[in-house]
Amino acid sequence: MKCLKTFLITAAFASLSITAAANSVDYANSRGTVTAIDGATAITLTGSILTTVTGGVCPSICTGKLGTVAFTSGTLTSGSLAAGGTFGAGGSLTIMGNGKNGVPSGILFQGTFTSATWAVTPLSGGNNAFSFTGTLQGTGSFSGAAFTLQGSKIVHGNPFAAGGSGSVRWASGDTTAGVVPEPGSLALMGTGILGIGAVFRRKLFS
Repeated sequence: MKCLKTFLITAAFASLSITAAANSVDYANSRGTVTAIDGATAITLTGSILTTVTGGVCPSICTGKLGTVAFTSGTLTSGSLAAGGTFGAGGSLTIMGNGKNGVPSGILFQGTFTSATWAVTPLSGGNNAFSFTGTLQGTGSFSGAAFTLQGSKIVHGNPFAAGGSGSVRWASGDTTAGVVPEPGSLALMGTGILGIGAVFRRKLFS
């Protein structure tokens, strides 16, 4: 009986984990331009197209020209845009839907960066790989969700070096949301587990 009780409690936790995973959402974007701003201490992404939404408002997947993705980073706290560095908290990301192919019109997500990094990797032939990764906190399809934005681009030369243009055409990006249980959900989970324990306690002592 004790083994069965343990099994059911474990199953309850597993079920909640599966539910959280099922409630995650992924936004993919392509193109756009990343430009240095504020004296090359921050960057901004403009003109990027939202191409795929998986989960959330699209239980399976929605594809096409679904809207736009734009962001502005916080200010560099170390390093440089030419060589790579770390951004402080601040800046924002906005994902807009255009009402097409199953995606509603309006803001799908809007949040503020809590941290972000900028990496520049020299490649052969004078090429460089640029990548941006940031973590955000905001609102949208899921209240209290934690988001990670990733993007990358390989280009010839380094437009962020001295004398460069200070901008680069972006290849693609991805924003993934993982649901963070709200206090009410945690309380409900605790109540459910206590209920399971009470049922089996009665059976053990009856």
